[in-house]
Amino acid sequence: LLKNENAILPLKPSVRSVAVIGSLATHQADWQYTENAGLPRVISPRLTDALAAILESRVRVTAAAGFATHCSLAAGDTAGAVATARAADVAVVMLGEDCEQYG
Repeated sequence: LLKNENAILPLKPSVRSVAVIGSLATHQADWQYTENAGLPRVISPRLTDALAAILESRVRVTAAAGFATHCSLAAGDTAGAVATARAADVAVVMLGEDCEQYG
């Protein structure tokens, strides 16, 4: 998407489904972590919720982790994640660090 290959952005009106793939796709609790600096913990919206809010209601937003947990690099239901991506018109892959690697 950074290259916007095939002019995928902005999404065309023909797009009816978007799949968000990755262990952080629906996880919310520790997106922005703060140490003991006295700062409040920030809870960001889930990407799936944000997409559903900005895309027209005709666009279905689904998600699949593909990993065992949000805090693991161990494979989970990777076949399910692949199937979810294939079933959608557009797939967004949400990548991030393992929760033990912050910093």
